[in-house]
Amino acid sequence: MIETRVTSIEEYRRWTLMEDIDPSWLVNRLTAKEETPKMRAGTAFHKAMENASETEHGVLTANGHRFDMLVNAEIDLPSLAELKLYKDYGDLRVSGTLDGLSGRVVTEFKTTERFDADNYLEGLQWRFYLDLSGADRFDWHVFEISAVEEGSHYEVWGYHKLTEYRYPRLAKDCQEWAEQYLQFAERFLVEVR
Repeated sequence: MIETRVTSIEEYRRWTLMEDIDPSWLVNRLTAKEETPKMRAGTAFHKAMENASETEHGVLTANGHRFDMLVNAEIDLPSLAELKLYKDYGDLRVSGTLDGLSGRVVTEFKTTERFDADNYLEGLQWRFYLDLSGADRFDWHVFEISAVEEGSHYEVWGYHKLTEYRYPRLAKDCQEWAEQYLQFAERFLVEVR
């Protein structure tokens, strides 16, 4: 059994859309362990959202980061947070950590410097998270941020909500992508593990 995360399958999907990019490029991306300042900021923002109370709205803090909320966004915080799920697709075990789950609605928080709806809607994350959780709706809450002080202080100046729904072929689509990724992993990643 090979194990992977939903984010790795999404990286693989993006790689399949690129022309003439050697598989070693993707192997390097999938096996890199270094956390970037953007990744640390995203993790801190997730934690700040998870810990936010209903009355907090101007400034959120977590993990030594400060986020000045310059947007007016009303968000229902999920009842379950940071829920790790997995599912076996043949010989591939796929895992993912949901930012939140309330009833049959998955909530995902993202930070970005520039919003591109297609980047989220065309991806596999929402599909796999619906399949892993059995939920019917996936809500993206995407926040545009800019660094005020590199590495610790950010302004949150844009907010976008995107929603996707379960569709009849969703489980089959996830199975097909898992099978394609497994073939890639067996060929290029097994010796790296």
